[in-house]
Amino acid sequence: QPRRRNTKMANFPKALRRVATESWGEMAHAREAFRNLSRLEAQDVLALRETWTDDDTELLRQLDDRPGAWVDGALTTDAVRATLPTASSLSALLNRTSVAI
Repeated sequence: QPRRRNTKMANFPKALRRVATESWGEMAHAREAFRNLSRLEAQDVLALRETWTDDDTELLRQLDDRPGAWVDGALTTDAVRATLPTASSLSALLNRTSVAI
């Protein structure tokens, strides 16, 4: 008597190829995102009290304009600055013997 083929197993290679193809596309997207991030310098991503501008505040406003999204109360440049480290406090932190970033 001929063996009956398990239809779930018969479809497995096709499903595996589909998942592998989808995963490859996601990995390619992740690799591209990482490449873009790796081009950034510290000054591109660190916000300091001394360097924060009205333009930076406007970018936050465009990302999320809800009250309390970024600071307690109204979103103003001074309110954001008050939450940021100063250049000297960042320097003191980096001069410690061990820092995890």
